[in-house]
Amino acid sequence: MGLDIEHRASDSPFIERVWRSRSQDVDQMTSIATSRWNLVFWEQSDQVNVAVQGPESRAGTAPVPEDATYKT
Repeated sequence: MGLDIEHRASDSPFIERVWRSRSQDVDQMTSIATSRWNLVFWEQSDQVNVAVQGPESRAGTAPVPEDATYKT
């Protein structure tokens, strides 16, 4: 099915954008190059995970765990 993605501008002056997504039948995605840091939260199998990403100098692939919900 793909990735369902929602995003909006942040209310905080320290955060540019807030987004979330849900995966269905996707095992990887293209991660774009960015000069910014991302704080990523995801939930999978009733477990909450967190990671820091970026900055990235080139695009690459990123795994998408089955039935994961992402928030950043």
